[in-house]
Amino acid sequence: MAVIKKLSLTHFRNFQQISIDLSSGFNIVYGHNGSGKTSLLESIYLLGLGRSFRTHKLNRLIQQGCDQLVVFADIASLDTSHTISIEKSQHGNRQYHLDAQEPHSVSEIASLLPLQFISTFSYQYFMEGPDIRRRFMDWGLFHVKRKAFFPHWQRYCRALKQRNNALKQRVSRQEIAIWDAELVSSGELLHAQRKDYVQAYCVEFARMLQRLLPQYELTLRYQKGWASGRTLEQALSENYSNDLRLGYTSNGVHRADLQLYVGEIPVDDVLSQGQLKIAAYALYLSQGMHVSKVSDNSVSYLIDDLPSELDPIRRSELANVLLDLQGQVFVTGISECDVEELECLPDARYIDLDAKTNIV
Repeated sequence: MAVIKKLSLTHFRNFQQISIDLSSGFNIVYGHNGSGKTSLLESIYLLGLGRSFRTHKLNRLIQQGCDQLVVFADIASLDTSHTISIEKSQHGNRQYHLDAQEPHSVSEIASLLPLQFISTFSYQYFMEGPDIRRRFMDWGLFHVKRKAFFPHWQRYCRALKQRNNALKQRVSRQEIAIWDAELVSSGELLHAQRKDYVQAYCVEFARMLQRLLPQYELTLRYQKGWASGRTLEQALSENYSNDLRLGYTSNGVHRADLQLYVGEIPVDDVLSQGQLKIAAYALYLSQGMHVSKVSDNSVSYLIDDLPSELDPIRRSELANVLLDLQGQVFVTGISECDVEELECLPDARYIDLDAKTNIV
């Protein structure tokens, strides 16, 4: 179980310099709007994934008038400890350090610190295009079967880029066939891995729905990205002329989807927005539970603005679910009164950003 024991920020958003000791269980962050609650979660997200959930421009994370930000954390697990840091200057690339050494890739950090971020907008999983749902599947696969999944995913992405470039340049069919073979080889393996992963994950998801949304019978449906009953090789061949006209590859695992249904109806056509938010919690929390069970690491949860999401009964029920997950949890709220409704949580750390207590 990897947890963040201490988090230090320098010139990150509105924080000039802070250092916070954290609980391995619940960390309740509260303060008025603008106090930096979401920014604190964002700094952890940046540390674990190398990007922000609020902006694609990392320069915007640097405190106004400053040249560089630094996020640093002490990480502890059952048998070892690590330090992780990320630096970003106004005119330079981000720089990672793992135990004072440059890691081979961001994926090395991501595998050490699995993170699930849940916010008031997580229900958009059901509303947006399939890209967010493919990322959801692939996040789980990365942490469950990194060595088996990640190389094939990288191969597929490279081959897809090359095939699309070849289609736009209208090169010969024989040359495109080279990239077809690479797509088929890696794509069929990715499809099989996704299919097996979703099948195993759905067991945990069904259990979570029984706790958080028992009044509906919901089902997840995986779509592989090309016509059923056809191989990927057949789909690429049969759609070659159309792909040539479009200038991109219209079939493959990059077109896969994972949608939630009530009977035969998409869930966003049946559930209210509040119920969709509950379904999103079930979706992400059950995935974290599944990853923790089948891998050698636990998931940490970043939950932004929980009190505004749920009534007190639902908050209490959700808190019990989070306790069962046995992961490190970060929850933001407006006031101490709000977060105290989560009941008396064991080993909870209350971080008041208004009073600046717990902050050095």
